[in-house]
Amino acid sequence: MKFARRDKAGSANGIAALAIVKMLLDALLRKDLISQEEIDIIMNCAEIEVTNASASGDLDEAKSLIENLFKDPDEEEDRTNL
Repeated sequence: MKFARRDKAGSANGIAALAIVKMLLDALLRKDLISQEEIDIIMNCAEIEVTNASASGDLDEAKSLIENLFKDPDEEEDRTNL
């Protein structure tokens, strides 16, 4: 897997790519073309792929993005309002 260099364009490309993947998986889930279990498997495999890649210091941030990709933003907002 090839990672973008650490610059603003690379970061924007990565965030855009994650947003597209999230929307595609959400659409597949809504149409019952994929199950939540299959999405969980995909996300776990993505974490393993990131762990096995050599990305000079960005591994923790990438793993965090993957872990938080499908968290409900309303739940996060409720926790911050406590």
